[in-house]
Amino acid sequence: MRAVDTVEFLRGYQRAVREWRRLCDEADRMRALGVRVSKAFGGIPADAGGHSKIEAALEGVENVLEQADAAKVDVETRRGEVCAAIDRLPDERHRLVLRLRYLNGYSWRLVAEHSGYEERHARRLHREAVAWLDANPAKEAGKDAL
Repeated sequence: MRAVDTVEFLRGYQRAVREWRRLCDEADRMRALGVRVSKAFGGIPADAGGHSKIEAALEGVENVLEQADAAKVDVETRRGEVCAAIDRLPDERHRLVLRLRYLNGYSWRLVAEHSGYEERHARRLHREAVAWLDANPAKEAGKDAL
């Protein structure tokens, strides 16, 4: 695997977390809107299919909640894969930098601050860790992990 692919694999966890949070926020907004609408318009007539607009809105909320549940499973799976890859690193400094960057989602400035290294040193440790992961792929059979 190339270094670019390894970094994309590691970044995938943060993307999955953002999508999960987005779906949860959307469900919360829809629920809040549904509560306001149901109080104000509880007697809305049904449409041609026999469903009220409130029932249709509730179906929308349920759909978003199902998507959020699927996104949560994806987040948990990706986190496990990223943790496994990071745990394979032989040097604790490399593990720390990758955990702060990819699991905590810290900027380079925060990675440096929390690790006690200068930012350029944290970036160098990151490059070394990614290079090590590229050179030492996971030994799991049938698994396309790092």
